[in-house]
Amino acid sequence: PEFSLADGIIQLAYQAREPVDRRWLRVRKLRGAHHLAGKHSLAIGQAGITVYPRLETVAIAPRDEPTGGERISSGIVKLDEMMGGGAHAGDATAVLGPSGSGKTITSLHFVVQGLEQGERCLYVSFQETPSQLEEKAASFGWDIAAARKAGRLAIHHVPSGELDLDTIGAAVRAELADCSLRRVAIGSLGELVYASRETERFPPFARAPTGPLRAVAPP
Repeated sequence: PEFSLADGIIQLAYQAREPVDRRWLRVRKLRGAHHLAGKHSLAIGQAGITVYPRLETVAIAPRDEPTGGERISSGIVKLDEMMGGGAHAGDATAVLGPSGSGKTITSLHFVVQGLEQGERCLYVSFQETPSQLEEKAASFGWDIAAARKAGRLAIHHVPSGELDLDTIGAAVRAELADCSLRRVAIGSLGELVYASRETERFPPFARAPTGPLRAVAPP
């Protein structure tokens, strides 16, 4: 009976799961309004409740404009040659391989190339901390620490115990807010799959960040 009497119904839930339990909410009804559908993660902390909307429901649609065939250099000369000049602007590219095969270094190459071209970049890391990434980059002669201090590189580290698709999506959206980002590296896909715990949800989530990136990319 409350469904017919109430103008708005917000469902709160607590879901036990490993390694960290999850709280979420769902707006079941909001009369006369267009609310965001689906389950949205929430956290309770010293500031109260923080809600992290599902990235799939708030992602910006990409602009339907020709890119002119623009290519983005990976920073690895021979790889760019093999790809016909690099990846297409606005594309999402997966770098696959087992642990120790060079995925992180390839991603750092991509980010450093952007920094050298004056672009602002984001690196989302689930394993290495910002300091560890700076040390790894320094061993190859790349000073990404200076880029971080200058605000041209943002490194968002998500500890394994805090892996949650919606909090990760919120962090990416926050960095995209000022429309200055041109490159985003996320390492790695395996941790994102682990964080999802919802097999049917992961494919649309993985595609969602490309919309905001294409929306802010230069035509």
